Amino acid sequence: MSKKYLFSDEAGCFTFNRNPNVSKYFIICTITLSDLAVAADLVKLRREMIWDGSPIGDYFHATVDKQEVRDRVYEEILKHDVRIQATICEKAKAQPHVATSKAEFYKRPWYYTLRYGIAPHVSAGDELLVTAASIGKNND
Repeated sequence: MSKKYLFSDEAGCFTFNRNPNVSKYFIICTITLSDLAVAADLVKLRREMIWDGSPIGDYFHATVDKQEVRDRVYEEILKHDVRIQATICEKAKAQPHVATSKAEFYKRPWYYTLRYGIAPHVSAGDELLVTAASIGKNND
């Protein structure tokens, strides 16, 4: 029996038309860890980069960080035992009954993520602490 930590975030909206600025995909990405040592190491890296005068913002974020910062962050993450999994759903391929409501659609990718992406890597008796990002107001 072991303790594992799972963090998740989502990308894409719940709109099912092909208008401009509407996402084509809905994505759930998870990272599973057996310990949280990576968090302490990323804090340490951040402090080192501040002392070095590296171009970092208030926090690490791949969409805004410069390539040199991203490279060092990923290098640090790869030193740890992490499992990254993404469930990518092309919204145009959703069955009509699934696209009838946000709730009906939303539960499907999560089911597939947990059933096929996470469950095979969690043993009976393991404890799993799940931290999921909240759905923002802009996801409509």
